[in-house]
Amino acid sequence: MKSNIKVSWDKWIRENLPYIIVFAIILIFELIFYRPAHDEVALKKEFFHKYDSLTFSTVVSFLKGKFIRDVTGWSSRFLINSVSNFLVLFPCLWYLINALMFVLMYYSLVSLFETRDKDIYVLVFVLILSVPQVIFTSAGLLITTIAYFWPMACVSYLLSYICKKNRGLSVFSIAFSILAVLYAANEELISAFLVIMLLYSIIAYKGFRRIIIPYEAISFAELIWALVSPGNSARSKAELIWFADFNNLSLIKKIEMGFSSTMNEFFLTNSLITVTFTALLMITYFYNKKRNIFEKIIATLPFGFALFGVMISDLATKYPRISDLYHCMTSYGSISVKNYGAKRSYLPVILFVFFGGLILILTAALDDYSRNSIGVALALLMSVGSRSMMGLSPTIWASGLRTFSVVYYTIVFALVWLLRQLRINGDKSLLYIIWLTYMSAVEIGGFIVAL
Repeated sequence: MKSNIKVSWDKWIRENLPYIIVFAIILIFELIFYRPAHDEVALKKEFFHKYDSLTFSTVVSFLKGKFIRDVTGWSSRFLINSVSNFLVLFPCLWYLINALMFVLMYYSLVSLFETRDKDIYVLVFVLILSVPQVIFTSAGLLITTIAYFWPMACVSYLLSYICKKNRGLSVFSIAFSILAVLYAANEELISAFLVIMLLYSIIAYKGFRRIIIPYEAISFAELIWALVSPGNSARSKAELIWFADFNNLSLIKKIEMGFSSTMNEFFLTNSLITVTFTALLMITYFYNKKRNIFEKIIATLPFGFALFGVMISDLATKYPRISDLYHCMTSYGSISVKNYGAKRSYLPVILFVFFGGLILILTAALDDYSRNSIGVALALLMSVGSRSMMGLSPTIWASGLRTFSVVYYTIVFALVWLLRQLRINGDKSLLYIIWLTYMSAVEIGGFIVAL
């Protein structure tokens, strides 16, 4: 009996070794580099200023008080904030859960390949790390990961669950996916993203409708809650200190501000993840025998613009027109009352719409407009759209890079899909591993410096 248990245990370790290694890496990284900061420090001080000791009753009282405050006067994220308020008092639990959430995203993306090739495990791990980790340091690593990384880990699980050919319909998988939607949709930007993506899934994956419809209902309900929540309304008024002139802007101006700031982050800065995505999109077209020479040439244009974005800071010092483009973003977006009369003021928005639209068309057309390729293109569009909603908040400039997380992780999801398409046409994994490892090393280095 003991021998059978040992064999079974050994088998489980061998089958899950990549996930165990990833869990260990993330846990060690957290233990070495994490330290409380910003909102985390403030929450702990608030707790110990009010209560003498950390007991069951004081924790419950603290969480209850914070919950009421969030719902009535601060935020619609009652679930996410409750988790944050609890784990800030017990950071050791956060170490474990955060590492498990990283593994969840890792597992979800690996499962999309439906293969056990060793290079896939390396590629997906590097891809996840390609997201600039400094985006999680603006409000404290613990709170920011709970509010932005964990929801995207839940979304990655949900999307991979829907996209997989062989879906398990066990009670556990269904229950876990429902919990994932409940948690992810509690983040306002992600609820809007999920409403559209799940609606598309209901249309495209007819045989899976009875499972997806409850997810859609949850996401829609949480989106409505975010729109009518008294907490969000009160917070919006309180946070006018960050943007005193915000209420004087028109709706169109706010939307343009959100859209331009989103696209500027991924095209007119040194965005390695954008360069990688556009490069792999181009390479995929070149290796696809179904594509003609005209389509392959068109596929090089987004990559060229992404490279231009990498070099623009140097070019701006030499050419005045490029300098205007590089410094196009102001606190009022790229077009304001000060420059609306100049034709060149509209160039950034035109470029963003053109190249963004071109990427969407190329992505959707890559697999002959299959439901998966259209779904990936729609996910990219909705990630930009949901981040653009930040233009409706006076904290658009105060919230920092963390609001771009939904776009970053959607690009990672799209990159995994591109790599899968590439593997259909030939194994070029070594090149990708070298490139993506370099990209991750740069981003992780920046994260460590920020800490």
